[in-house]
Amino acid sequence: MKKTIVLLGCLFITQSYFSQVDTSRVSVISEKRDTLFLAQTQLGYSIYKLWEYNYTVKPLIIFKPKEWIVREYDKRSKLN
Repeated sequence: MKKTIVLLGCLFITQSYFSQVDTSRVSVISEKRDTLFLAQTQLGYSIYKLWEYNYTVKPLIIFKPKEWIVREYDKRSKLN
């Protein structure tokens, strides 16, 4: 019985660990706020799908590697 509880506990912890989505730094917007750069990740593509609805004003969406998004985010945060 004890082994079963420990096993189930380990399964739940492992599942929650691997299901985490890295949500940090997946987008950068241009200074004019007319272009949105999204990371080429699952979360980036999910955000893109939200923009498919009928919005009157849509930004131009460009996919970039996640490393580029992180570098650009860090560079802009140092300037401010």
